[in-house]
Amino acid sequence: MLARSLCLLALTAAGTALSTVPASAAVYAYPSLSGRHRFVTVQTGGSNAVLRVTQDARRRYAGRWLEWRCFELSKEDALLSMEAESGGDVRMSDVAPIRAMRSADYCQLQVAVRTTRHTGRSGRRTTTTRTRKLRQTVAVTPVGQVHIDRIRGTQDLLFGSMVAFVAYFDNGKRFPTADKIVARFPIPSLGALDRVDGTAAAGRVGLWTDGAARLRVTYGLPDGTQLFADQDVTTKVLTTNAHEEMDEVRRDDGWWGDAESVSERTKG
Repeated sequence: MLARSLCLLALTAAGTALSTVPASAAVYAYPSLSGRHRFVTVQTGGSNAVLRVTQDARRRYAGRWLEWRCFELSKEDALLSMEAESGGDVRMSDVAPIRAMRSADYCQLQVAVRTTRHTGRSGRRTTTTRTRKLRQTVAVTPVGQVHIDRIRGTQDLLFGSMVAFVAYFDNGKRFPTADKIVARFPIPSLGALDRVDGTAAAGRVGLWTDGAARLRVTYGLPDGTQLFADQDVTTKVLTTNAHEEMDEVRRDDGWWGDAESVSERTKG
């Protein structure tokens, strides 16, 4: 259960699916644009940061609504965030520069894109509505940037876990060695570590396994900090320094990644 739940968590956080094909069949692209679109740029220097919508976003999403919300982080513990009292929505074509709340550390933005398709068969009419919620997170202060870096690093950490667990299940519930996992899944940001206390370079994911039941995944942050998740599927023990970030990533109402939903309605 531990292995399956961690794998499912990683799948949810990464928003990416891996097929079990030979390494020579494809080069996997990661990270994707999920949650990393560029709707606005940030201008700082005054009493309030200003979010300016890019011309490309205005053109591409003309007529769509832009939603935003800003957050203030607790200065005692930057992992505990409090929602700032700023946010709103406006049509892309009408949006003026957005002034973030003075105490905000980071802001998140969302554009919902809905498409509707009608099909008919045997006197029945089906309406299918697909909604994609595209998102961006921007730092307003250095504290906010550190928080974003840790969340993004945790997403990559979970992605590395997902890759390892795909190999684990395909190998009869036994972890292959890290070099074999990396050889099978040629992901540019993924590397094998030769020892359990090995470190990953900034912006990269490092894998280590004992070739059986233990997996350690690390991620190098820009400041040199190593995020890690060390898990043993035999003892069902998970040790990590990213518990709070994992909770933030998997929040149902979080805007760290894109979201998509489909609904159908049939008449007749």
